[in-house]
Amino acid sequence: METPSEGIKYTPVRSLPARYLLNKLFTNDWQTDAPATGRLTIDYLKKCFNFLPTKLAIMKKYLIGSFVGAIIIFIWQAASWMLIGVHDRAMKYTPAQENIMSVLANSNLDEALYMIPSAPTKKEQQEKVKEMEGKPWASIIYHKEFKMEMAMPMIRGFLVDIFLVISLIYILTRGATPIPRRVFTGSVAIGLFSWLWGEYTGHIWFDLPMSMILPNLVDSIVAWGLCGLWLGWWLNRREFAGEGPVNK
Repeated sequence: METPSEGIKYTPVRSLPARYLLNKLFTNDWQTDAPATGRLTIDYLKKCFNFLPTKLAIMKKYLIGSFVGAIIIFIWQAASWMLIGVHDRAMKYTPAQENIMSVLANSNLDEALYMIPSAPTKKEQQEKVKEMEGKPWASIIYHKEFKMEMAMPMIRGFLVDIFLVISLIYILTRGATPIPRRVFTGSVAIGLFSWLWGEYTGHIWFDLPMSMILPNLVDSIVAWGLCGLWLGWWLNRREFAGEGPVNK
């Protein structure tokens, strides 16, 4: 380690956390250029901050990729529900709906998911399971009021999409940016993973009907596949000097 000598200008950094954060912000190799006295030379700081434009450019690239990817996923979700009709058969109609809703409304229920028939205690539920074998049963999600408000659900849904795409980019770019084919397959794998862990697991344990979960499989593959095509092209644009190597 070099030590400061007479005639060298330096800026004292007396806070150890500050020096630690500066070292961690940049490449580990640069730590060897710092004086061992707890003071950072002007040349060392210049070397650090000359690296910032590349870091900021890559961060900007990831944020733009996340924002556009979230828009792609959001547009597909809207189209699959409202235009294409992917989910048209996910929810069934029954002519007995008025009688069912009348009974539910007069039962003083809380907003919750109900399994019918069931029992109030674990022990009674275990006994009820034996009686239910081969008989009809139902799961009901009950709400006291129907609300047409769309603004907040759309905002929340879009924010979730942004978070998911940011997380996908973080996973895919550890070490280096993968080639477009790997970005696409990784994106589709994430969509399939979420469907298997969510809807299909519900089908395994709670008999969620296939007519309900198959449209979600289409959404998972198509939406994340389109997002993967976008990210595969965008992340591999070599317009920023100093970007890391592409992982083949």
